[in-house]
Amino acid sequence: MPITIRTAEINDFDSIYKIDDEIYKSELYFISTLKEWHAEDKNKYKENLLTKICDPQSQFLVATMNNEVIGYIVAYRSNRMRTQHNRSITMGLASHSRGKGIGKQLLREIISWAINNDSVENLCLGVLSTNIKAIKLYKSCGFTEEGRFVNEYKFGEHYVDDIYMKLNVKSVVCE
Repeated sequence: MPITIRTAEINDFDSIYKIDDEIYKSELYFISTLKEWHAEDKNKYKENLLTKICDPQSQFLVATMNNEVIGYIVAYRSNRMRTQHNRSITMGLASHSRGKGIGKQLLREIISWAINNDSVENLCLGVLSTNIKAIKLYKSCGFTEEGRFVNEYKFGEHYVDDIYMKLNVKSVVCE
């Protein structure tokens, strides 16, 4: 079935929230626990999404199939003047959409947007060292490991590194 990638709209909020809720329930990919996630104010979450959707220097995309939002990616800027040349990336896919190349399509679209945006020099992200598939995806599109916080997070009795990755959009090669 064809995948459509388009700019996110505020009407996509419930679908994006549902994707994030599913990811939090897995307790594998986010640093917050499910309990912390559910304690957060849903209206503040919606307000945060709206800020990113409306910022002309950010890009928020969704992937849809049969008019259902099945994934998203956002490249957003900091409000700090000294980091205005960077955009941080957050991405999420519904579990039934993973492993089908949709994440790579979203990533390629956000990279294309960044290349064509004169104010963007770097795309940056953090990823847990246990998220091997995501790391492989990012590396396939040219992201490199810039730093690592060893044993930054504790999942039960196991420690997980936080990996900081960056892509200079002026030197992009996406396989």
